Amino acid sequence: MKQEDQRIKLTKLMIKQAMADLLKTTPNDKITISLLCEKAQINRGTFYSHYKDINDLRTKIKTEFSDELKKFIVPFVLKTRKETVTTYDFFYQILGFFKQNANSAYIVVCTRDEDNFVDDVISAVRDIVDVAYPNIFKEKDALDIELYYEYVSGGTVSVLANRIKGGCLIPVEILAEKLNNIIVETSNYLM
Repeated sequence: MKQEDQRIKLTKLMIKQAMADLLKTTPNDKITISLLCEKAQINRGTFYSHYKDINDLRTKIKTEFSDELKKFIVPFVLKTRKETVTTYDFFYQILGFFKQNANSAYIVVCTRDEDNFVDDVISAVRDIVDVAYPNIFKEKDALDIELYYEYVSGGTVSVLANRIKGGCLIPVEILAEKLNNIIVETSNYLM
């Protein structure tokens, strides 16, 4: 795959920033290419050289975000096969990823059905769970582990989506600690 030059990366970053900014003040269905180009300070031709329309922009941002999330998760899958990764460490890292990719995360959460966002994140983390949980909860059957994962991951990702929409004013360390505490308390179900 051909590497994008710095100008293209900067232009796409400006478009993404403009889209995230517009979503904070403008209903999703009211965002037009003209509005986006004005906000990003680019011309329409520049927009069309990268995207077909607003839906194409959203789709590409979603795909890129999902791909980056999966690439980010892979080291955790490999690490959990060799050693124990604490939930705090996991939450700290994943929250850092979302903070680093705040515009993309905001666009994905605010322009798509939130349930699809939840499903995407849950499926990206699924590999870690499939490796780690049976080793941690050896006494439990697959159904108990499955129910626990669905319950905890659905709630966690919902909290994450709400924090993204609200601007996530809680520092990463504190939110990671609070989520970790919730997980530790609910893990009593599997103990």
